[in-house]
Amino acid sequence: MKKVDKIKKINDQITELKNLTCRDSNDPNFKKWRRDTIVALEYIFGNESDQVSEFKDILFFSLSFNLYEEDEDSFQVFKDGSFSADAILNSMLKEIIEYGSGEEEVVSTIQIENSSSLRNDKIFIVHGHNEILREQSLSLLSTLELESIILHDQPNKGQTLIEKFESNSDVGYALILLTSDDIGCKKDEDYDKLSYRARQNVILELGFFLGKLGRDKVCVIYEEGVEIPSDYDGVVYIPVLMTMLVLGVLELLKN
Repeated sequence: MKKVDKIKKINDQITELKNLTCRDSNDPNFKKWRRDTIVALEYIFGNESDQVSEFKDILFFSLSFNLYEEDEDSFQVFKDGSFSADAILNSMLKEIIEYGSGEEEVVSTIQIENSSSLRNDKIFIVHGHNEILREQSLSLLSTLELESIILHDQPNKGQTLIEKFESNSDVGYALILLTSDDIGCKKDEDYDKLSYRARQNVILELGFFLGKLGRDKVCVIYEEGVEIPSDYDGVVYIPVLMTMLVLGVLELLKN
């Protein structure tokens, strides 16, 4: 199992936990989540690993049987267990990133492999208005000695915008930054349904590179709360927080 797959699986379980609306451990959705998480950890770390044992030891229900126990008390025990699970899974996520076999595995967490299998070592960065995240991504790729292509930094050469885009799209990979630049909702929904969205040009260019490079050559980094396109299973979506963690790890490796 590749490191990027391990990271994605644990991150998926963390996200799923946060989206659960259960109030106790008897909820079928919670039981499914817990079982799926155990299976994933056993596959990642091994059946007899300390990580699996640590997760199994988390208490989501009171060990004392009390007919008069208040519902809120029972819910608090479940809530505390959920907080513990979230903290432990995030710790395991950090463990996988920090203690891999080396820089090559860290690179794989953002779906970029610096090898001869690439058509070239150029990565096209598709971005919106978040300049900080754009510069951090540039710094990460520069650390990996990979060439980044940002459209507005390229000479115009008398081309139209679409011609300029096409002439600079001969790359091995695309890194898409989905940031909260716009807001929107369906036209028949109330305004309280508004949600953060990436710029339309970012979504357009995401579709372009999916078609040109294939899903396995496209990585999406997103800000929490931004709508993520749901039509493209197989694309690696990575939260901004994980990107910052990778940057920190690479700084350690450099030192």
